[in-house]
Amino acid sequence: MKILYITAILGLSILFHSCSNSTDETESGTETFLNTKEEKVEVEEPKDVRVLVYAPANDMNNIAFEPSEIVAFEGKKLTVVFENNSTNPTMYHNLLITYAGKEQEIYSNAIKATNANDFIPTDKTNIIANTRMLKIGEKDSFTIDVPTKGSYPFVCTYPGHLQMKGTLIVK
Repeated sequence: MKILYITAILGLSILFHSCSNSTDETESGTETFLNTKEEKVEVEEPKDVRVLVYAPANDMNNIAFEPSEIVAFEGKKLTVVFENNSTNPTMYHNLLITYAGKEQEIYSNAIKATNANDFIPTDKTNIIANTRMLKIGEKDSFTIDVPTKGSYPFVCTYPGHLQMKGTLIVK
């Protein structure tokens, strides 16, 4: 009887421990992503990364990427799944990764590209990767080979969204 009691307590403590442990990953349907409810997503060891990025704002004062910082490792794969989860039907967003110091050039060329090209510059020289323009509730993704060590801004090129930016930090 004593062994059964100890076994039951041990089993329950393992169950509670495994349920209460926080994890760095979250599941969305059948896809597994790094947890993105934080301002920063960082991987401590070199591995391929799959991250879900949100655009949750419903007005121009609060537009932002969540997370606003992603850390990945040079030469690994990075998959970014971007979701526009705003509830305001006028909030269109995309996500474009570029090179440091090229943001203003990207914005200027995006305006010239117009809505017909999802405000993505036609000259892709300074674009590492991008999603299409998303309406509310839509998702798009891309997978890249993580570039060399450094910081790479990611931006939304929809007109007026200059403040919507984040950083991909490559180690």
